[in-house]
Amino acid sequence: MKAAMGVTTGASGSAPATGRTAVAHSKEFSDLIKSVGECRSKQEEDRIMAQEASVLKKVFQSPNLDKTKMREYLLRLVYLEMLGNDASFAYIHVVNACSDKNWLMKK
Repeated sequence: MKAAMGVTTGASGSAPATGRTAVAHSKEFSDLIKSVGECRSKQEEDRIMAQEASVLKKVFQSPNLDKTKMREYLLRLVYLEMLGNDASFAYIHVVNACSDKNWLMKK
């Protein structure tokens, strides 16, 4: 399963051979990817992504935005944009992440 996610393992199968580790995503993000992958029509995919867009709009409009989950929110935003949906409501947060002092946020 890890090889399918792009993570290679060493000879023993326990540690990554390249020094990379798998990025842990939230259950909500994993469920989103799974539900989009299981869609039988474009309309069903659009409905799911519209729900995700409304959730992300609420998150990004929140005055007390959780900085520890910001990478996850931005990743979900990229996924939303990749599937052809409008994510312009949060572009300023992407710019702010690029100018953040924490290099992990920029990654």
